[in-house]
Amino acid sequence: MNTKKYKCLTSNEIDVAISDLKGKFFTIAFYKKSGDIRELTGRFGVTKGLNGKGLKYDAKAVGNMIVYDMINHGYRTINRKHVIAIQSRGKIYSFNKVTNA
Repeated sequence: MNTKKYKCLTSNEIDVAISDLKGKFFTIAFYKKSGDIRELTGRFGVTKGLNGKGLKYDAKAVGNMIVYDMINHGYRTINRKHVIAIQSRGKIYSFNKVTNA
């Protein structure tokens, strides 16, 4: 039984929405593993607090995105298959009833 009430974005739509966002703020809504919806304001390309070793796996190859959470000051892993909407630069990318920022 599918308990998700919002349709998720496809990988190609996510790529379009996040293209050229390095260093820019954006808000992303997604389903957590528990099924709860979470909104996160973050950025790509943040290097604060890194130790130089990097990840032990290829995040994109397994369908994840690594985002720096600007509110809680930490890195978060988001499953690309669970992204509901992305808002950046006044545009909202979504299949749901949200239209303009």
